[in-house]
Formats: sequence, structure tokens, C-alpha cells
Amino acid sequence: MGTNKDGEYIMQTTPNLELKKPEANEYINISDFNDNADIIDEAMNTKVTTSGGDISETVVETLEPIETKFPIPAAGETIKRFLGKILAFLKNIKPLEADVTYYVSSAGDDTAGDGSSAAPYKTIQRTLDSLPKDLGGYNVLIIIANGTYAEEVRIQGYTNGRIELRSNNYEAISSDVNITNIIVAKCLANIQISGVNITTTSKSAINISIAFRVVLSFVQIIGTAIDQIGIECGAIPMVQVYRCAISNRHTAVTFTDASGYINNTTGTNNTYTSNVRGVSTAHIVGTTPTSTNGNVQGSSGMIVQENGTQITNITNAGLSCTWGTMLAGYNRHGNSSAAMVTVQIRITTTTALTGGTEYAISGFPASLIDVACTVSNQSNTDNCYINTTGQLRFRPYGNVASGVVLAFNCTYLTNS
Repeated sequence: MGTNKDGEYIMQTTPNLELKKPEANEYINISDFNDNADIIDEAMNTKVTTSGGDISETVVETLEPIETKFPIPAAGETIKRFLGKILAFLKNIKPLEADVTYYVSSAGDDTAGDGSSAAPYKTIQRTLDSLPKDLGGYNVLIIIANGTYAEEVRIQGYTNGRIELRSNNYEAISSDVNITNIIVAKCLANIQISGVNITTTSKSAINISIAFRVVLSFVQIIGTAIDQIGIECGAIPMVQVYRCAISNRHTAVTFTDASGYINNTTGTNNTYTSNVRGVSTAHIVGTTPTSTNGNVQGSSGMIVQENGTQITNITNAGLSCTWGTMLAGYNRHGNSSAAMVTVQIRITTTTALTGGTEYAISGFPASLIDVACTVSNQSNTDNCYINTTGQLRFRPYGNVASGVVLAFNCTYLTNS
């Protein structure tokens, strides 16, 4: 028993639940006893036993401020969910030990399913997320049942093995499996995608970046999006677009610092068949998607036609200019019936040019139609083109002094 500064009696209490503790010489107050029992009962109701209790719905209210790469509970999440995070973490750091096959069905279940044929997952992404990032040198086959999968599938960060996504009818163009879009990023594993449709109208249908090797076969891009790209490839040493169908896109396939093949691929109503730029090489084999403007090549990109000769060195043979000194010239890829010409020249003017007057550089392979060029140091580039007789015609917007360097660039198809 104790007293306060005013000499009043104060009963002792326990440090945690503040249960009242009468001393040996005090009478026991039944009301105090009952109050203690109520406090203990309420506290026990919020606890779980060390064994045999159900902790699956226990909620974490607070966290200790620790720094770790291992899974830690988030405030408010159940123990059941946190333990699931630990399980996923352990699976993701353990490489595969054999080839595996998973099944996906729009009628499946991402929670109760295990990816087997009897209990498939519901989404493609859930299947991919169940894989370890290190594939251990083994193959992963993901078989997608007919249906619509309204998801952006992201294949990212996998190494040391192979992942194949395919429909049941994976050796033909079909309309049985529809996926919104696919992203392949930072993958050092081989990736193959076969027999699916991509339906997005708001972004690139398939975007590949910083990957090792990707093969797309019998993939059909069907979403009408004339301002979007079909297959976008960046920073990848090899991508093969084989027997695909790409329609209604601004550019069917782009290569930016990437290399690969467009092999016997079809499609209609594209603005460009391909755009090859940066340090890229695109090999054209067999049919390609039809487009308004054909293939476009820029910077150091090269296009190699199946039946043509690749000329890698820029030539200025046969070019003539009376008003400036030329440096470089043009690349020609392909034979006389279907050639790609890339103009990349710089001219230092040796005389002043008058705004509004047209000047010519002669000797280029003739274009099938007049092809617009771009030129530096000019505020209006619409007045620069190559005509059907092989002349680059240039009309400066304003006066150009002697000694000014002008850079001309364009890419076009010709049969001359």
C-alpha cells in the first residue's frame, strides 16, 4: 500500500494491464476482483495462443523502423498475406530445378489455382510472377487457353533460361487468345511469344527493351491505332518477327539500337513498314506489312533486303552541286527493282543563297514519288524534296550566307 503527497491511499497495480494488487493486510474488494477479471478477459480476446490458434487474420498495427531487402509486413496487413509474401520471396530467389509447364485460363483462379492443367491461373501475369527471376538454365512453357486477357503482360528481369508464352493454336494466326499488350524489359532469358492477338489501341502493342533474344511468331496485332507502333524494339541484339500480321499502325516495327528480322510478315493499312534508327540492322525476308511510306532508315541504321546488296559506305559518286561543297552522300540498299536510299549529306555553301529561290543537287537515284527531306538551320523544311529525276530540290525560307553548313537527311524507296 502506498500514499500520495496528500496522504491519500493508493493501491498498487500491475505494470501492463494495471490490475489492482491489494496487499496482504488489506481486505479483498469483490468489485476490484471483478474489474481485474474483465480487464484480463478483454486482453485475452485480442491475443492468440502460441500453438493451435488461428493467426491468419491477425492484423499488424505498427512497424519497427528497420532497413532490409527481405519482406516486412505492411501496416494493417494480415499475417496470412505477409507469410504469402515470404513464400513468394523464397520462390523467387531459388532457381528452377527442371523444365516447368503452367496453364492459364480466363476461367482459372489466381488465388486457389496452382498453374496446373487441373487448376490453372486466371491471368498471365500471375503465372509470370510465380517464377523465380533466375530460371536456372531451364525452360518455362506457359500455355494460354482461348479467351480474353485484359492485362498488360510484363516479362521483366528474367535470366538464364527460356520463357515461352503460347496459345493452343500457336502455329497459325488465329483470334482465339486476346491480350491487351505485352512488355519485355531487362531480360537476359530467351523469350518466345506465339499464336496470340494484341488488341491495345492506346500504346505500342509489343514493347521490347534491353533484352537478349525475343522471337514473335504468328502474333497478330489487331487493335486499330494508326498513331501507335506495332512492335517497338530498343537495345536488343536480336528480335525476330516471323509470320506475324500487323495492321493499322503508324509503324509496323521499329528498331532503335536493335537488330533483327522481319520475316514473311503481313498486314495492311500501316503508315510505315519499319523505322530503323540508331545503331540498328533490320533484315527484310519475304513479305512485309504494307504501308503508305514503306521502310524508313535514319542515323546509322541499316536495312538489308533479302535479295539485295547492302552498301554500307556512303557514296557521293555522280552527285553535283554548283553552289556548295559536299561532304558524304547517300547509302543504297537493295537491287534495282526495290532499293532503299538514305541521303545523309552536308553542304558548305560557297555562295550566298537567296530566300525563295530553288537550288538543286543532282545525281541521286530517282524516287518513285517526290520525297520530302529535312534540312538543318532552316525554319521551314517543307521546301526540300527529291524528285522523280533524282534531283534534291531545296528552296531556303530566307537568305543563306556563304560558308553556312546545311545537313540534308531523308530515306526513300526507288526502282531506279
